[in-house]
Amino acid sequence: MRCETFTLHPDVAVAFTGRTEGNLAVHTVEGPSVALVLHARTRVEQRLGVKPGSLAFMSQVHSPFVAVIDSDGAWADTCQREHNVPTADALVDVSARYAPAVLTADCIPIAIAASLPAGRTATAVVHAGRKGLIDGVIQNTLKALTDQHAAELEAWIGPAICGRCYEVPQTMVTDAVAALPGAASEVIASTTSWGTPSLDLPRASRAILEEYGVLVHEAGECTLENSAWYSYRGENKHERNATIIYQRNIQ
Repeated sequence: MRCETFTLHPDVAVAFTGRTEGNLAVHTVEGPSVALVLHARTRVEQRLGVKPGSLAFMSQVHSPFVAVIDSDGAWADTCQREHNVPTADALVDVSARYAPAVLTADCIPIAIAASLPAGRTATAVVHAGRKGLIDGVIQNTLKALTDQHAAELEAWIGPAICGRCYEVPQTMVTDAVAALPGAASEVIASTTSWGTPSLDLPRASRAILEEYGVLVHEAGECTLENSAWYSYRGENKHERNATIIYQRNIQ
């Protein structure tokens, strides 16, 4: 497990889990394998030193939807929920009671920390696959934070498939360039290491964040090139990495 800290928010950290920690996705398994996932989640909580049961996951559907946990620790969103898990691709916590987590296996995981009034801190995670990225999931997350009067936004982009590896049809590249705003449209088109059209989702994600004034850090790891991480294109159809943001003083 790789752990990193935030520059503007020294009491906040982000953890990236991979093969060593095991699969953390419940929705991709069934039967006895569910218990293995839950046990893996417990081990991760223990290693991070966060309260048992504080990991907050989403049911991710490649959407632009953002779920919010309000200052009282209750869901303030209108997203559909099942077993207290929201159907969304971004999760904002302004209660400081949870450790938001996003599951990926090539898509872009983003963890965000921000200052709130009265010395409080907000945390958020984003699942930015190609569709969600184009449909505005990052921008919607930043808006949800600014609606809470957040400032000093800082983000980590976690392990994800890079532009050298994310091969797509040329028509998909053309559509992405046309759909994205600003600097993101200028950097998303790329070429694989073998010379075919591709999309550079990490660069586009960074461009969007920086246009909103977010201080951005990157893990700089490609999930397909580095076997430390699960990769959907690398034949890990059921396993998922997790990117978890947590406050060290979480109660």
